[in-house]
Amino acid sequence: MAAALARASRPVVLVDGRSGSGKTSLATVLAPALRAQLVSLDDLYPGWDGLEAGSAAVVDIIGARRWTRWDWAAGRPGGEQRIDPERPLVVEGCGALSRRNRELATLGVWVDSPDDLRKRRALARDGEAYAREWDRWAAQEDVFLARERPGVLADVIVREDSSGALRRTHRRVSVCTIDDAEKPACTPPPATVIRLPSSTGKMPCRAVGIGVLSRHEFVCGL
Repeated sequence: MAAALARASRPVVLVDGRSGSGKTSLATVLAPALRAQLVSLDDLYPGWDGLEAGSAAVVDIIGARRWTRWDWAAGRPGGEQRIDPERPLVVEGCGALSRRNRELATLGVWVDSPDDLRKRRALARDGEAYAREWDRWAAQEDVFLARERPGVLADVIVREDSSGALRRTHRRVSVCTIDDAEKPACTPPPATVIRLPSSTGKMPCRAVGIGVLSRHEFVCGL
């Protein structure tokens, strides 16, 4: 991960995951570490049926360096936003990591969390307004995931573990890596799985580096 970012003259990172997975928390840590601009697809989905439109807009965010804010209160487009072509870029949101978008980016990250934890977190954040729309949005996520398979496109998968058994202090865990095809839980290449505890409700990573401790152990935050 760190090597890919270092090689790019202008790194572009796509952070995707289902609602409430923790992708925004991860992106808000990653962007400052890269000194990057951060674009959240939540700011440009055109309403509750807008996941596909938000995903399609990533092409313009990366290529044309512009995007149009959605005014959720008024239910209509807001002003056009510009992207600095010289600075790194992080785009986060469900739909960010499609096949077409991945071709334009330096790195793809998929953030995965247990369904019950995701829902609790999202509704605690957004309240009753989102509770009414949860199933409507989840159906769009299902369609996108089945078609694009972002977990397979990802270079890195951050998987939050609901057991809370992992030690947060060292941030090290057993993982299924790309060179270990014998484990049934393996994600197909090129992804690397990093399991993180969910006891704090936050992603513990505080830097972009991922260091290998052994064949099955990684540490996030080097």
